[in-house]
Amino acid sequence: MWIQIVVLLSMSTAITFYFLNQYERSKRTPTPRNVLQVINKLQLSEKRFEKASEKQIEQWLAKKLSRHYENVQTQLSLGGREKIDLDIENGKVGIEIKLAQKLRSRNEVNRLIGQTTMYKAKRYHENNLIVLLVGNTKNYEHPHIQEVKGIIEKEALFFYLKLI
Repeated sequence: MWIQIVVLLSMSTAITFYFLNQYERSKRTPTPRNVLQVINKLQLSEKRFEKASEKQIEQWLAKKLSRHYENVQTQLSLGGREKIDLDIENGKVGIEIKLAQKLRSRNEVNRLIGQTTMYKAKRYHENNLIVLLVGNTKNYEHPHIQEVKGIIEKEALFFYLKLI
């Protein structure tokens, strides 16, 4: 009788451990949705990041994402002169980072649209490209940003990370 109870408890423990392990592993699978959930939990202080460069934010974000995903690369070449800011696990998710205040220029808006189109054509054609804009609330409300959002959402996932 005791042996049967011990065997049943051992089996139930093993099954529970297996499913918990599978659940944890699924959370670490880099899908655009999972990556956006991680990014959404991040908080960037306006005091610390208001004068940060795109490169500094890229390095900070790569470090944060590396805690959740195994292979996070910065400035991955897609051939020619095209380099995506962040690539997670060999093309499962790509992230292009832009500073919102720089998108007030028509040239920068056009450049971002071109980058998005090229990245999608070359590697991220399975709705796994995220365009991440970083800025404050004032920048988010700027007409250029709203225009960019509308255009980008046709090609990729758009996310605005607000400085707090």
